[in-house]
Amino acid sequence: MSSDQDGGRGASEPTFEAGGERVAPSGVNLWANTDHAVAYLRERESIPHRADALEVLCELLPPAVTRVLDIGTGDGSTLALVLSARPVAEGVGVDFGEEMVRRARERFAGHARVA
Repeated sequence: MSSDQDGGRGASEPTFEAGGERVAPSGVNLWANTDHAVAYLRERESIPHRADALEVLCELLPPAVTRVLDIGTGDGSTLALVLSARPVAEGVGVDFGEEMVRRARERFAGHARVA
């Protein structure tokens, strides 16, 4: 555990290691941290059952999807998957992580169906 001058409050709150994973105290959003976001992108394929969950997501999509809102889109990989499964749909991806938004914009550059 690390400490800081303000007693662990605010943006400089300490993070803890739990089973090799960074865990933030309540009220701290690690997703706004570029290093945390990039680490997730690097390791997401190793998340247990992730591929199964994405497959189920596509199976559960209604047949006539015309619009998709992906909140917490990250780099847009799930939005891209959904749009490939529903080729007439348009998508909007939102995220508050600057690095994630940059990567999503890069992924969808030139795609008229994504805002």
